[in-house]
Amino acid sequence: MKDEDVKKVQELALKKLLETNVAQENQIAALQHEVDSLKMRLGTGSVHSEIDVLQLLEQNKILMQKVALLELDIQRMKQDVDISVVPVDEKQISEKAERIDIRKRLVYTAVDSFSIYIFAYIFSFLLYNFVTLYAGQQFGLHGNIRYWGIEWPRTFDAAFWDSENIVKIFFAGSLVCLIVASFLYVLLKLFKKFYYKYQLFFAWVMLLCLNQFFGNYISGVITGKGFAYVTMALGLGFGNDIFIVLFMILVMYILGAVITKPFLYASSGFSLAEKQKRFLLYQVLYPSLAGNVLILFVKMPEVTAYEFFSLIMMYIMIVPMFYSSSLIFVRNSVISFHKNYRLNSYSKELIIASIVFLFALRILM
Repeated sequence: MKDEDVKKVQELALKKLLETNVAQENQIAALQHEVDSLKMRLGTGSVHSEIDVLQLLEQNKILMQKVALLELDIQRMKQDVDISVVPVDEKQISEKAERIDIRKRLVYTAVDSFSIYIFAYIFSFLLYNFVTLYAGQQFGLHGNIRYWGIEWPRTFDAAFWDSENIVKIFFAGSLVCLIVASFLYVLLKLFKKFYYKYQLFFAWVMLLCLNQFFGNYISGVITGKGFAYVTMALGLGFGNDIFIVLFMILVMYILGAVITKPFLYASSGFSLAEKQKRFLLYQVLYPSLAGNVLILFVKMPEVTAYEFFSLIMMYIMIVPMFYSSSLIFVRNSVISFHKNYRLNSYSKELIIASIVFLFALRILM
């Protein structure tokens, strides 16, 4: 504990001690007043016999002894502040300092997770669009990747847009993202204790890639863009779309509970499983909210409804993370977070780099 904290504890303890001994100090004052009265009587000759003088002297002696004992008692109690009161308060302050330390580490966790989320978003965004663009090029359809998506040529041969081509082009990116997410889940399940920032990056990429498949489908049905072209080409119809959307929402909810563990393992030193919900607030929810707001801000005014709803759909997987321990098929409640890395600060370089990369995506594309 710091010297300033010790000093404050001592001052508070001494103040409390003096307040509780007001009665003793008042008693001392009363006794001293009686002693002074006796001395005055002896000095003025108001006593009339030797016996009275002896009685007054005896009373004076007793009163002086009581005064000395009370003063000694108060002095001893003042000295005991350093050996009895401070350790108790020091324990309380130590617990308070630990709570403050946990809050700081949670904030550091949120800041680092925010930065890593931005990098993971850029990776998943480029992966999806590069694969989609590559699929289009296989059929002679060339476009450009922009910061808001793919810009296809305004004029093209209608023959390119037959059902088979549409399905292959607009399904390719989401399918590859689903494969990458599955691979990362297996990787994170097998290797639980490598450097937590890498682990968190892979966890974010996994979640975002899953969203590029499931979230994009739901967003496509809502907006009639992107993945919706696949359902239109297959002629599924609105009724089938609604059924598939409901099924995908259920699948996303289950997946959200299942993929909670990688985010818990990327804990940078937290060890209390019962703090799981609070930890996930700072590890997942707050960083993703802040990251999505920044992403949408950077992409203005070219924010598409398709991407906006796709980002919203991601929270269908995030919400069940807070209730995953209550699901029978998921046992996250027994997680013990590893302590290989104790997070004592956030990475300023990581924050700067993530924001620079995001703005570079906006400017260069």
